Amino acid sequence: MKTMSTISTSTSGSGAGASAASSVSVSTKIDTHHVSKLDHSNYEQWRLQITLILKAMKLWDVVSGTVTRPAANPDKRDDKDIQAQAVIVPTFNSVNTNNVF
Repeated sequence: MKTMSTISTSTSGSGAGASAASSVSVSTKIDTHHVSKLDHSNYEQWRLQITLILKAMKLWDVVSGTVTRPAANPDKRDDKDIQAQAVIVPTFNSVNTNNVF
C-alpha cells in the first residue's frame, strides 16, 4: 500500500519587476503518492520519477549540487534542502529510510 504525500511550496515575487504594493505568490502542489518506493530493484525508475518532481519544484539545483552550502556554515540546512528531503525521503522503502543521515 502506498501512502499519499503532497508536497507544497510557495514563492513570492519581489524582484525588480514587482512593486512594493503588490506581491505575486505562486503555489506548487505535487502529489508524490505515485512514485515507486526505492528498493534494490527499481533505482532507474525511481530516479526518473524523483528527478522530474524535483525539477518541477525548482529543487533540483540543491540535490544535484549545482548550488552548494556556504563554506562559512556547511552544516546549515536551508529551506530548499529541507523541502527536497521532504520530497525524497517518503519515497524510500523502510530499509533505505533507515540509512538516511
